[in-house]
Amino acid sequence: MLSKRFRYADITGVEIGRTSILDGWGIHFMPGRGWTYNVWGFACVKLTLGRKIIRVGTDDAEGLAKVVREKLGSSGLSE
Repeated sequence: MLSKRFRYADITGVEIGRTSILDGWGIHFMPGRGWTYNVWGFACVKLTLGRKIIRVGTDDAEGLAKVVREKLGSSGLSE
């Protein structure tokens, strides 16, 4: 299977969001919107890595955002 890893040290922002029908499903890049990793549904966590944006689809966006913020110490990150 495909896999992608992101270093916590590179994450500069964490937000709960929603993908749109334009984002679609699957793994792909969309200019102006960044990378989307989504299999089903519209709930996601938007990770900002400097100038890059990564949207990670999940059925528990609040839980995933909470875990990432805890790992980062949530200092200065978007909520």
